[in-house]
Amino acid sequence: MINTQSYKKIYGSTDFHFNLGTASYLCALRETGKKVYFVESGNANELLLYDFNLNVGDTAKVHNIMGLYTKLKVDSIDQVLVNGQSCKRWIFNANGSFHARETWIEGLGSSFGLLWPLLSISDNIYSLLCLSSEGTIIYHDASVASNFMCLQIPNYDCDADMSTGLHDKEFPSIGSSVFPNPFSERSTLKTDQELKNAELRIYDVLGQEVMKQLYLNGKEVLLLKENLTGGCYYYKLSQSNRMVSKGKFIIE
Repeated sequence: MINTQSYKKIYGSTDFHFNLGTASYLCALRETGKKVYFVESGNANELLLYDFNLNVGDTAKVHNIMGLYTKLKVDSIDQVLVNGQSCKRWIFNANGSFHARETWIEGLGSSFGLLWPLLSISDNIYSLLCLSSEGTIIYHDASVASNFMCLQIPNYDCDADMSTGLHDKEFPSIGSSVFPNPFSERSTLKTDQELKNAELRIYDVLGQEVMKQLYLNGKEVLLLKENLTGGCYYYKLSQSNRMVSKGKFIIE
């Protein structure tokens, strides 16, 4: 609670895999009337971060967590699929910047990251790679890995390990691996503990469920390519309504 308003607390970490124990409190967020406001750590003043009421030709005027007050005009508005759902997307004029155009997606935020909107008129060094919820990827921009700023970072990918860390019971408790990986026709998912009436769900890079297996027991699960196309996929093992393991594999 800040000034009688209810906010969600946002934590950030520079670790490749988010760990709440080592993360820092960054700011508080609240949304009302399709506008998102934030209060930075150590401050009590509320500032506008997003306005999802904008129309084509309108100018967004927002603050960001770097303390910049910036403005950009909306060039166009369209729809984009996020986790199988159609979401509204705002595309902004780059205003002469050499950086890529910025976009906003309702429910996700800026293509430069949740707390970094309208950085295209400055020297932005942030790009939104992915967003996951409870171990499931719901947004993944694979083009980030080919950005000239990221070329020196090996295997830069989204692995859905960005858990909030608020509930220990949500953390995987069974080790698992896929071999061979990559594979072309079939592979085996092995676990270090016995599965008991477990279920396996497989997702594509957009977080859409593409396959599932139920009533699994033992320490091995056969993975078949079947109608899946080549690419990267993510899996989640659950039993007793709790996720117990997750990982990824590649089909050639």
